[in-house]
Amino acid sequence: MKPDQFTVVEESKDEASGRHLRIVELNNRRDPAYAIHELGGRFHRADEWHAVHPFLSDLGDARETTRLMHLHTVELRALDRKEMFGSEIGKSTPWGKADSGTIYGPGVVSYGTSRHGGFKLDAKANALVHPALRNKGGWYEEDCEWAKVAWTFQAFFTTMEVNRARKTLVEWLPHEFMAATGEVLGLADSRKLREEAFAAATVDKWVVISAIGRDDGDVTCIATLGGQRERHDGPAVEERTFIVPKEEYGLREFNFVIDEARHKEVVAPSPSP
Repeated sequence: MKPDQFTVVEESKDEASGRHLRIVELNNRRDPAYAIHELGGRFHRADEWHAVHPFLSDLGDARETTRLMHLHTVELRALDRKEMFGSEIGKSTPWGKADSGTIYGPGVVSYGTSRHGGFKLDAKANALVHPALRNKGGWYEEDCEWAKVAWTFQAFFTTMEVNRARKTLVEWLPHEFMAATGEVLGLADSRKLREEAFAAATVDKWVVISAIGRDDGDVTCIATLGGQRERHDGPAVEERTFIVPKEEYGLREFNFVIDEARHKEVVAPSPSP
């Protein structure tokens, strides 16, 4: 990121963590956007700032994230994680042969492969996972299901990791989370719940499944009823083409919904007899 693309808001240097962080606000954005940079670090020069966290829309969230990053480093040193080497790894996983591994605690091991990774819980550890979160066989992939492990075995994870686990479960596995905790989530809490509500509300509407920009600034959109996509082994799905203003198309959380009264349909000419 070039210096003229952001403005430094504040710096945070912590002796306990040994990290020097700063919050920057991105320039020329329609809505506020903040990033967190770190000075130096394991893979960077001592005088080099580099981004260490995705963009955040709230300064308060950026400050809290900075605090948690310092705390994470301190807590990580106190955890008894053990890296695995050589013949200790080599395990067959659902994602291929493991080429890296870390023991988090008794019966809780993470594995990485050249393609993907995740956690393996032995039978005893897996029995401790709430039935609503438990995976048969004890394998938990690293994108979302890792959060089931971190939420269950919080003593093996840092505060920042446990917070991320909760957020992941709430956002992407809300039904399992509610069943396991008894908490009641609303649409504002969970992207998955909003996605399900959107699908239910648009089942009979023309929903965009692909789009491409036009030279005039508008967007050419291909839409199907309910946003269905044709499967190679399924029935044909009717598609219609519409033109949508660029500014309007950008204002959405999920796939764009066509308003047949306002959005112009492009009808292909009938084939010549």
